[in-house]
Amino acid sequence: MCYGLQCLWVYRGSSAEIREKIVGQIKQRQEDIEVDCQEWNPICIFAEGTTSNGTSLTKFKRGAFSAMRSVKPVYVKFND
Repeated sequence: MCYGLQCLWVYRGSSAEIREKIVGQIKQRQEDIEVDCQEWNPICIFAEGTTSNGTSLTKFKRGAFSAMRSVKPVYVKFND
């Protein structure tokens, strides 16, 4: 399913160069969608590990925000 959604993968332990490349790809997709009106699936960035003790969020990484494009934050709450 993730491949059908055209996911960009960032693996734990990736080098800074690889992470920078992914951020560039995110920026390009955002521009393709907002400026060039290209047809893409919505960009969903799963900020794995951004919860602390279940009462607050920790700092987000810059990937979704670095292009200064529209971002619609959403959250998913799981019940134990």
